[in-house]
Amino acid sequence: MLAFCGAVFVDENARGVPEVVLVSRLDDQLYDLNERGVGSFPRAAAAYLTEWTANGWLRKYYPPGEGEVHFDATSALEKAVAWVRGLPARSFVGTESQLNTIVALLRQMAFGAETDPQARIDELSWERDAIDTQIAQLRASEVDMLSPLALLDRYQQVETTAVELLQRLRSARWTVHGRPPLGSAVCRGAMVRRVGLGR
Repeated sequence: MLAFCGAVFVDENARGVPEVVLVSRLDDQLYDLNERGVGSFPRAAAAYLTEWTANGWLRKYYPPGEGEVHFDATSALEKAVAWVRGLPARSFVGTESQLNTIVALLRQMAFGAETDPQARIDELSWERDAIDTQIAQLRASEVDMLSPLALLDRYQQVETTAVELLQRLRSARWTVHGRPPLGSAVCRGAMVRRVGLGR
């Protein structure tokens, strides 16, 4: 379930997938798994989608003006996929960029809470001196490059943060608003129905 739904809804970032498309793709994958003897999946693809919806992994709905069922991933599915994918140990753990982030945040907090003007001036002067040193090194053709390991560290940190942010935004979309974002097709359809019913 996680492999299939993760590929469709997380890797491909698909939203509002028509039932016929999802059933066809799942049917192909089930056939392939059964042929290779990876497992036994005797039920029809639609039956699995119904079960996954009942268990809270998928959201089943009719878009406004359409007669065909569509499917979306729930935040629970996205969190489960992220958790399972995080189980294998990475070849490199991005601790340097995480430590740099923590130090930068602590420095911002200390500076932002400082009430002594001279202490703030001293901090800014230190930052200016550090920048002046870097400029002087560059003028002397001393270019300090990040190592491939440091680049990988920062890339992994960006990737992890971006995925977590996307999950939070999707989860908050319904929680915060109590409805789809304004302007979306689902929200426009709901507003039309509400006006039509005199609510």
